[in-house]
Amino acid sequence: MPDRAPAQQRPYIGHGVGLRTRHFQRALDGELDVDWIEVVSENFMGAGGRPRRVLERAREAMPIVVHGVSLGVGSADAPHDEYLERLETLVDWVEPAWVSDHLCWSTHEGLHSHALLPLARTPATLDAIAVRVARVQDRLGRQLVVENVASYITHSADEISEWEFLTELCARTDCLLLLDLNNVVVTCTNHGWDAQAYLDGVPGERVIQFHLANHSERGNYKFDSHLGAVPDEVWALYRAALARFGPVSSLVEWDEETPEWDALRAEQARAAAIAREILGEAADAHRPAPARPRPPAISAADLPAPSPAAEAALEQPQTLLWRAITYPTGAETMLAANTPAVRQRYAETFAETPSFARIERLEVYANDYYWRLAGVLELHFPTVAWMLGHIAFHNLVTDYVLVSPSRDPDLRRYSAGFPSFLSQHEQGEQQPELVEVAWIELDRVQLLDREDQAPLTREALAEIALDAWPELHFEAINTVRLRACSRPFSPMLELCREGIALERARRRNPPAPGHTMIWRRGLTVHHRDVGPDEARAFRALLGGKRFIEICSEAAGGQLDGGLGAAPDRVAAWLHRWVDDGLLRAVRAP
Repeated sequence: MPDRAPAQQRPYIGHGVGLRTRHFQRALDGELDVDWIEVVSENFMGAGGRPRRVLERAREAMPIVVHGVSLGVGSADAPHDEYLERLETLVDWVEPAWVSDHLCWSTHEGLHSHALLPLARTPATLDAIAVRVARVQDRLGRQLVVENVASYITHSADEISEWEFLTELCARTDCLLLLDLNNVVVTCTNHGWDAQAYLDGVPGERVIQFHLANHSERGNYKFDSHLGAVPDEVWALYRAALARFGPVSSLVEWDEETPEWDALRAEQARAAAIAREILGEAADAHRPAPARPRPPAISAADLPAPSPAAEAALEQPQTLLWRAITYPTGAETMLAANTPAVRQRYAETFAETPSFARIERLEVYANDYYWRLAGVLELHFPTVAWMLGHIAFHNLVTDYVLVSPSRDPDLRRYSAGFPSFLSQHEQGEQQPELVEVAWIELDRVQLLDREDQAPLTREALAEIALDAWPELHFEAINTVRLRACSRPFSPMLELCREGIALERARRRNPPAPGHTMIWRRGLTVHHRDVGPDEARAFRALLGGKRFIEICSEAAGGQLDGGLGAAPDRVAAWLHRWVDDGLLRAVRAP
C-alpha cells in the first residue's frame, strides 16, 4: 500500500546533483540550473579558499544538503569530538536543508579507513549504535539523516534484516533516512535479498531523500562505483519508491570521471520527469526545509547506556575486519599467515555464499582501503609520479600506505606526510629532486582552502613616506610558500603536463639551483621560479626583517653603503609581491 501520508510533512526540495570539483566554476558563475545541491562535508571544512567561496555563492541561490562520508557513527570509537566540532562549525555556517551521513563504521582506534564498512545487525549492536546517533544529534541540535550503504559482506550473527534495523534505529533515535536506491540494488544483489522487500520494509515517514547512482558489474557481485549514468534497474526502483512514498527529494551522484554539466544535468532532469510521470502535480509542489531545524524528540540521555556486552558485539567484528583490510598484502595472505584458530574466528564471524566466497568479500574491502589512500597520492603528486614512472611510483605509494594510516577524516589531508616520508625513502635519498617537487606539489594542494586574508594594496604602500622605508616591516599572507629546488620547477610541471619523456624534459630543463614561490591569490594557486637574490629577500621578509635588512640579505649579507642590494631593486620586488597578493600588511616604526 502506498505510504504517502508523510509527504504532507516532509520537506521536498525537488531534484539535485552532487556538486564535485569539476563544476565549482559553474557554481561560482551562478549557473547551477538544478533545484538543489549536495556537498561532501569533509571537502568544505577548510577555513577559506575556493571551496568556501563556492558554498557562499551556492547557498545564495539554492538549498544545500551537507553529506558526510567520515562520521562513521557505528564505529566502536565514535563519535569523535574533533570531527563533530568541525562538522558543527560547517553546519552552523551553511544552514543546510539537512545533514546526512552513512549508517556504517569507518574508524578504528582513531585511524580512518575512508570506507563505509558494514555493521553487525543484532539487538546488542542496535543498542550501541542508537546511543551514538543520539549523541551526534544532541551535538548538532537537529535530526541526523542516515544513509543505507552498499555492502559486500554480512555477519553470521545478524539477527535483524537491514530494513528492520533502519526502522528500529529511527524509532529509537528520531533520526531520518536517506534511501540510496543504488545501494539497495547493490546490497540486495550481493547478499541474495529482495529489493522490493527492502523498499516495503523501510519506514516511509522517515525517508527524506533518495540517492540515484550507477554501479559496476564485477562478475559475481556489484560494486558501488558512482561511475556512469544511472542504470535502468535503479530507475525502476526509483519509480517503485515514488509510488510508495510520494514526493521525496532526489539526488544524482556521479563521482568517478564526473562528466560535463549537460550530461549530469540530463540525469537530474530525468529524475524530475519520472517524478512528474508517477506523481503528477505533486512532483512540482516543493516544500522548503524549515529555517530552524526541528531538534530530535529523543536525546542520548533518554536511552539506556549500552551494556559491556553490546559494546563488545560492536567492537569485536570491527577489529577483525580492520586487521583483514589493512594487512600489507591483503586479506587472503593475512588469513594464510595466521593460525587455524584465527581463521576459524573469521569463518564464524563473516558469512559467505556459494557464489561469493568470504575471502573474496573481504578482499573487496581490502582493495578499496588501499586504492582510496593511493588514489589521493596519485592526484596530489602527478609530477613526482611522472618523474618516477608508474611502477616505481606505485611501489613508493604502497610503502607509504603500509606505514602511514590515515588520522584525519578529510581524505585530502592524507598526503600531508608524504614529502617527509619520501625524504627518508631510498627513492628520495637517491633522487633528492623528488622530495623538492613533492613539497611544492603538497603546497599547491594545501593552500587551496587556507583561511582568506585581505592583501596589501599599492595605494596603502604609497601612503608611507620614503624616509620611513628603511625601518618598514612587511607581513606575508598565510597562503604563500618559498621552496628551494635544484631544477626550475615551472618548466618541469609544464613538460609533465605535455607528457614529454622525463629524460628529454631534463635535457630541455637542466639543473639550476634556485627557488619556487607558491601562493594562492583569490581562488587560484600560482607558482613561479625566482632568482637567488629575490629568494633571499623574500625569505628575509618572512623572517620579520626590516626593509634595510631585506636589502642586505638580498645581497648575500654584503653591505654596500649600509643597504646591500639596491633599494630600488628590492622595492620593485615588493611592488610585484603586492601586485601578486603576497603581502597583507606593512608596519612603519
